[in-house]
Amino acid sequence: MLQQLRSLLRGRAWQSAPHKEPSHFDKVDVESRVLETYRLITDVDVPDADIIMATWWETAEWVAKLSPSKGTKVYFLQHYEAFD
Repeated sequence: MLQQLRSLLRGRAWQSAPHKEPSHFDKVDVESRVLETYRLITDVDVPDADIIMATWWETAEWVAKLSPSKGTKVYFLQHYEAFD
């Protein structure tokens, strides 16, 4: 909605709805869940599993608080960034 408002304020027309981008999960037989809003992940959001992986520092904190039935906690670190 914010993008629509910006477009209108800049004198452009209403933008058409964006197309769904392809996902890495499209051709994989794995359950995928998307939360309806940005919020803390809880045990209710996650099925019982062997492992659960966090890919961001904030989600790593959330995953650490999940019960052991949600799986062994793993933090997938792709790149280390240090800021001043």
